[in-house]
Amino acid sequence: MRNKATVRDVAKLANLSVGTVSKYLNNHPSISLQNREAIQIAIDKLDYKVNPIAQRFAKGVSNTILLYYIQEYPIEVTTWLYELPIFQGIQDYLRGAEYDLHIAMESIDNTDKIFDFILEHSNNSGADGLIIATSWELESKVFISLLDSQLPFAIVGVRNSIQASNDVMFDNFDACAKIMQHLHQLGHNKIGIVSGMKDQYHMSERLRGYFGQANTLGQIIKDKWVKYGDFSISNGYESFQQILLGGDLPTAIVCGNDYVAAGVIKAIKEAGLSVPDDISVVGFDNTTIASVVEPSLTTVKVPSEMAGRLAAKFLINQIKTGSPGQRTILPCEMIIGQSTGRCSTG
Repeated sequence: MRNKATVRDVAKLANLSVGTVSKYLNNHPSISLQNREAIQIAIDKLDYKVNPIAQRFAKGVSNTILLYYIQEYPIEVTTWLYELPIFQGIQDYLRGAEYDLHIAMESIDNTDKIFDFILEHSNNSGADGLIIATSWELESKVFISLLDSQLPFAIVGVRNSIQASNDVMFDNFDACAKIMQHLHQLGHNKIGIVSGMKDQYHMSERLRGYFGQANTLGQIIKDKWVKYGDFSISNGYESFQQILLGGDLPTAIVCGNDYVAAGVIKAIKEAGLSVPDDISVVGFDNTTIASVVEPSLTTVKVPSEMAGRLAAKFLINQIKTGSPGQRTILPCEMIIGQSTGRCSTG
């Protein structure tokens, strides 16, 4: 069975822009008779169907919010655990405001599908507003489409690249900079990093904090101490094994998240080394694993649930007043565990 036709398919067959087709679907008076006929012929040939939610709620208020979740595919277990408190915050706030929540998902790799979805729902949405939750940067055309449609929306996890409003983010840059300062104060001057996915927005900000603060503090950075991968325990374990092969070891390791840190600690112990006596380890996200690994992790608490609540609050306020919320970057909190200690070597 072939995939359902999209607005983009209709536009291609009619030899018109996606925006023109979208306006036609919304009965915009600016569309010429010739273009209307071309679009309708394409719709008939492709058997294109307008979004059923839009048909149902084309008029009036639906008291429904659409959450569009955009992540890697397949979604890693660690990603689910990281994002679920955000969803909880959104749901809790909307329940109190008497709004229902509908959820749709897409892979960050399907850029055309993401844009088609945004375009269709921003112009034909049965929902009163849209929340996009992602940790990956989105193309500017997505935000341009949303702003043009005037559909109330909020972003949680990444920035609105067109207009600094209605986006809620975490200060990953500052959090990682503080980690580096903490290790520096403990006498560490040789600090490595085992990263998660380096192209993910949150991780790229942490890397920016790591490299920037290392430069500010005059830290030693060697390429063999910098490893990239995913957010799994196995990545941490295998990455530190590679670092071991280099011989010259860092005295501290910053990790992409707590799971990566758990893998690093496992590899350190198997090598006959001690945490933190030989090597200090820092995690990120303050997950359950931070308190069950031995020793307990120094990590970073991310205000995920608060971010979800705030994004939902911004959106409902915009629906009611027409005024978007200001860009908000939430601070993260460093939690000191037993996995970091004073540097014992020069």
